[in-house]
Amino acid sequence: MSGFVYQLRWNDFPGRVPARADAGTTAFVSTRFRADAPWTYYGNDGSRVCSITSVSTTVSVNRSSMWARTGVARSPSVLVHEQGHFEITALIEQTWSREADVNQAIRDARDPLFQIINDLQSQASGDGTCDTSTNHGMHANQAAWNHAFAACRAAASRQLVAALSAQGISI
Repeated sequence: MSGFVYQLRWNDFPGRVPARADAGTTAFVSTRFRADAPWTYYGNDGSRVCSITSVSTTVSVNRSSMWARTGVARSPSVLVHEQGHFEITALIEQTWSREADVNQAIRDARDPLFQIINDLQSQASGDGTCDTSTNHGMHANQAAWNHAFAACRAAASRQLVAALSAQGISI
């Protein structure tokens, strides 16, 4: 996986605050998530078989869609909160030891993982769990989210949902 370790800075937020932005939203981080699973076909007794050769994921910031209000909105605590939004996407990773498991994961995991991201992140239709439970980083329970992200980064398995649950945060 690449792009996982990235520290946001305020200069990552060059965009203008959209007119439709909720008054309580102080900043917006946008990420790109890409998963590639190249495969090869080979003959097996006259049939064609698909073999996954590797799986790689890339997470990056989408600066052209990122914005932050000026003044008090650009506080260190709000930047840490926005870092959490980046990490929601970056920490959705799993590893597999068998090709059969990778094949099954590719078929079954994509939609639930994107659903978790969509549940946690704010969308045009409304705020996600991260923003509603922390009041966009202004509520004291932001610390629980920060601890969950730190624990997830430190763990070899990097299971974000389990790290959030350990902090008493449910999706």
